[in-house]
This record gives sequence, structure tokens and C-alpha cells, in this order.
Amino acid sequence: MMRTTKAGTFLCCVSLIACGCSASARSEEIDTKQLLEKGVTITESKTAGTTVAVKDCSKLSEADFRTLGKLPHVKSISLGLGLTDAALASLADLAEIESLSSNGMQVSDDGIKALAGWKKLRSAAFFHPGALFTGAGLMHFQELPNLERLTVAGSDKFDSSATTPIFEREFKQPRQIAGPFFRPIG
Repeated sequence: MMRTTKAGTFLCCVSLIACGCSASARSEEIDTKQLLEKGVTITESKTAGTTVAVKDCSKLSEADFRTLGKLPHVKSISLGLGLTDAALASLADLAEIESLSSNGMQVSDDGIKALAGWKKLRSAAFFHPGALFTGAGLMHFQELPNLERLTVAGSDKFDSSATTPIFEREFKQPRQIAGPFFRPIG
């Protein structure tokens, strides 16, 4: 069953068996009403986890990004214009992310480091990244064990040689990197 959140709250329940905590100590109600009013789409699925889409990140405040960073079971996130280093850092704790796409981000190579903790990340796509992103920050992706696909497109500042360390990794499965260039990984 899949549903798109239209209500104003999102109930975050953490497995009580795993941590041995009481329900009141491990449940957190996250108010998503303001996010939804600003155009954020949150789609929940019991089988596929939660998907978040933000077309215009410039409409969100730092507090809004912190709220997004607390949503449970987010597997996929799509971020649009206006994504900054600070905003991306607010999402660093979304450890279940498997798919990331961005279009028009203003994140620097240093800002990409915030994604290094997303160990479940399988696919990352950066379309039309700003001039601060040359690809050098992708060195942090070397430690992402599940990365299968990396796309960078629409940038005249991107230097594909920055992905060389990713190509040189040993992979269990065939991998690919695509963009203004295409090289299979592995």
C-alpha cells in the first residue's frame, strides 16, 4: 500500500524490541504540515519505504531541512533548485537512503561529504549542478559499498577524472557511472 502524505503529522515509531525502550521514549511526532505547504511531497509505502521530493529547495528553511532529516525510513529523495551545503548537511542522518537525485543544486565539493554516511546509497544523480561542484567531492563516495550508479550531467565545471578512484574500486557487481561521459565500473 502506498500513500502520499496530505495530513500535517508523520508518526515516527522505532522498533521497541531492538532498543528495549518504552513507547513514549522512542516515538516522535514530526509535523510535516509546513513542509507540505511549501511543496514537499512525501510518499509512504510499506514495502518501498518513504520517498521525498522537493522541487524548490529555496522555499525551505534550515528548520524545514532539519525536519526532513528526521523522517523515518526515507529510501529515495529528489531535491531541486536551491539545495545548499547546509541543507544537505541537515539530511546526513537519513541513513536508509538508496536513491538520490538532484537538479540545480548549489552544493560544493565539500558539501558532498555529508553523503558519505549514506552507506545504503545505490544510485546518485546530479543534474545541472552549480559551479561549486567540480566532482572532486565524489572522492567521499569511495566508501559507499552499495553504490551502483552515479550520474552527473549538465555541468561544464565537472571533471570526470575525479571519479577515477571510484572506478578503481573492487566491486561485487558491475557498476556504472554516467554523465557527459560513460564508463562502466568494475
